[in-house]
Amino acid sequence: MYSKKQLSELKTHYGYSHIIKLLFTIILILTVKTGNSQQCNCDQNPELKETISCRALHLKNHAKIYWQYNCDSSWLVFENRRKKEILYSLEAGLIGYTEKLGYSYAAEYKSTFLIRNNVISGCCDPSEFILFDKENGKEKINMGRLIFYSEVSNHPIVVYFENSNYQPFNGSKIDHNNLTLRNINNNKIYKIKLPKGRIQTTIKLSGEMFPEHLIDQAEIINNNLIIKYRFKTKVTGDGWLIGKIVIDLSKYSY
Repeated sequence: MYSKKQLSELKTHYGYSHIIKLLFTIILILTVKTGNSQQCNCDQNPELKETISCRALHLKNHAKIYWQYNCDSSWLVFENRRKKEILYSLEAGLIGYTEKLGYSYAAEYKSTFLIRNNVISGCCDPSEFILFDKENGKEKINMGRLIFYSEVSNHPIVVYFENSNYQPFNGSKIDHNNLTLRNINNNKIYKIKLPKGRIQTTIKLSGEMFPEHLIDQAEIINNNLIIKYRFKTKVTGDGWLIGKIVIDLSKYSY
């Protein structure tokens, strides 16, 4: 920037209005340069450009989420007009797994956004999901291993087995006899009953580790959430049976 003496000389030579325009131009150039300073390059590993997108995902409140990377790490950034917050990072050696391992964007709601956390790249453990505040980028709730989350604005719901997560064990046990439905916008929680003992019996008979893996399909059709799941009643003889739950979302989404 210019000293007082230089500004005085410029003012004498060009006039006050020209000085204001010149200073404004300098500030604008610096602002643009700073705003475009995303790090998305590694000379030693140029093929990362094909696997990591640094394009920002814009939320409805004008905040944005985007990846950055260099040769040492990759990191997921939350940014709004007031601040930047690093949500997650992967160190060297794991950069190639960006968006496959760890955090990736899932859905946006009224005042929050949902992040999927892939604890293992590929198979076979279910992902967990974490809810973040859309205003400051801070974690609000670890939702655990969801069996369904909605991306539709008029149905801001997630569904899960209570206490099914990767958090340190605190004495709580997974509730296999109910599905928990949570309205994300108003934080109301509802219990949807399952046939008592069906899921727990199936886990014992089949050797399946995660109840989430018993869910075959979950989708919204005509304002109903329809969940289909597999279950067993015997070790052999009947194979897999199919159960179905129909949830009228008009009771839970508003």
